[in-house]
This record gives sequence, C-alpha cells and structure tokens, in this order.
Amino acid sequence: YPNPTTGKINIETTFNDLTIEVYDVLGKLIFQNKTNDAKIVFDASEFAKGVYTVKLYADGISIVKKVIVE
Repeated sequence: YPNPTTGKINIETTFNDLTIEVYDVLGKLIFQNKTNDAKIVFDASEFAKGVYTVKLYADGISIVKKVIVE
C-alpha cells in the first residue's frame, strides 16, 4: 500500500526471510531485495509511471500483486 502510489511502497507480511522482486510491464526485473523483516518500505518515486508486478517469495509461497505508479 498505497496503490496507486507516487512514492514509497509499504509491504507488510507475516513472513520472515522474504524476497521481493519488481518487474516492469516488459517483464524486466527492476528491483530486488531479500530481507528478514516482515515490514518493508521501498521507494518507487524513481520508477516511470505505469503498472508494475510485485512478486513476494517466502516459505515456499509466492504472491503476485500489481502496483500502479503515478
């Protein structure tokens, strides 16, 4: 959250040992982070306006969400 965003994206999970990947509309990996925190904040203000795919991997589970950057 928030979605859509113009800046920071907040991700809260119940998982630790989390991998986050962000892909642009062409499928190019533009951001990747591995963390042990259940709450992550990253800055999307430098991303071009558009729709991005956020993939979260933890404990053998993957979650895919769309994020709009305005």
